[in-house]
Amino acid sequence: MNKNELKKYLDFRRITLILEKSLYVGFLCVQGLSTQDNRKLKKELDHIGYEYKVVKNTVICKVLAKLFVNFNSSLQGSIAICYLKNSDKDDISENLLFSKLKDLFKVINKNSRVFFLGSYFYGSFYNTLFERKVSSIDRKSTRLNSSHAN
Repeated sequence: MNKNELKKYLDFRRITLILEKSLYVGFLCVQGLSTQDNRKLKKELDHIGYEYKVVKNTVICKVLAKLFVNFNSSLQGSIAICYLKNSDKDDISENLLFSKLKDLFKVINKNSRVFFLGSYFYGSFYNTLFERKVSSIDRKSTRLNSSHAN
C-alpha cells in the first residue's frame, strides 16, 4: 500500500468512526473557499463546539455508500464535514442540540461561499442535495433561509 492509499484508508476509517459516534454531522460544500477563509470557518466552528475537516470526495462517497445501500453519488468540488465535539448520543439534550444547530447555521449563512449539503443525524442521512454533483447545484436553492437559522 503506497502513502496515498494509506492516507485514503485512514481517512475512510476516521470518517466512518465520526459517523458512527457523532450525534450530528453536517456536510458542506466549500468549493472556492480560500485557505484563509477555510481557517476562519474552522475557528468559528471550533468556537461554537464543532470540529471541522475538509475531506476528499472519493472518501466521503465510499463511506456513505458503505452506510447506505442506495447511495450513489459522484461529487465535485471541496467537501467538508463538521460535527459536534465530544457529543455522546446519550449525553446531550434536545434543547442543547437545537441550540448548537442554530449556531452552526448562523456561521454557515455568514459565508456566501459555504453551502449546506446535508446532514447525518441519529443514524439517518437527510437532504437529497448531497446526491447531486456539487458543481451543478443552484446557489439560491441551497442557501438556508435565515428563518431556519433563528
